[in-house]
Amino acid sequence: MDWVATQTLDSRLHFHPCGLAGKDGSIVLHAPHKTELSYSIVQRENPIGESFEVPVKRLATLMRELNHDHVDILKMDIEGAEYEVIEDMLQSGIRPPQVLIEFHHRFKGIGNEATRDAVRLLRAAGYRIFYVSHTAREYGFILESALAGNK
Repeated sequence: MDWVATQTLDSRLHFHPCGLAGKDGSIVLHAPHKTELSYSIVQRENPIGESFEVPVKRLATLMRELNHDHVDILKMDIEGAEYEVIEDMLQSGIRPPQVLIEFHHRFKGIGNEATRDAVRLLRAAGYRIFYVSHTAREYGFILESALAGNK
């Protein structure tokens, strides 16, 4: 938020000071280890700073508050919170035609199985993988009905 406050933003860009999560409320973001860059929902060993609490909202809540009836593309790089967001999004019936996700299975306490489970959930909801990065962290999903031209 401090960085955004120092920027000159295009008038079409609207910054909302909250995080995306699988719940409404707040979460604790933990400081990174000295070899990492981002704060995360996962507590690290030997962090370089202090943890802090941030407000978060569910995707359904954000959509309702912003008066949006759909999302065209959802891109998530949310440091471990993506797993609960996927579950909540699907349970809420929200189906963006494209979902782009950086998975954080490399974080201690998350693991590969969490990503496998998330991919299974997305596939069961009609999503298909169209991209996987060489690191197997970034995935692109497209809703089958979007391929057929139906939203």
